[in-house]
Amino acid sequence: MQEVLFKPDKPTVPLKELEFYELQICDPNSYTSDFVVMQSRATWSEVVGQFMFDEIENDRFPTLEAAEVRYAERRCELAKRGFVHSDMDF
Repeated sequence: MQEVLFKPDKPTVPLKELEFYELQICDPNSYTSDFVVMQSRATWSEVVGQFMFDEIENDRFPTLEAAEVRYAERRCELAKRGFVHSDMDF
C-alpha cells in the first residue's frame, strides 16, 4: 500500500513551496519478516531540479494488522496538519 498526501492548496502555488508526504506499508523481504510503515516528506529542490525526500521515518511490525493500525495513526496525524488530500482519492 502506498499513498501520497497533500494539502488543498491553490493550483497556482509555486513549485518551490509545494510539500507532500508519502505513506506506505512495505511487505517483508528476504532480510526481515517485519512489515514496515514508512513516512517521508517531499519538497522541491531548486539545486537538483526535482522533489527530494527527507524526514524518513520507519516503524517495524511483526503483523500486517499492527502495521495497518500504525498506518492509520500516521495518516490521521498528517490530516490534523492539513494533509487531507490523497492520490488514492482520484
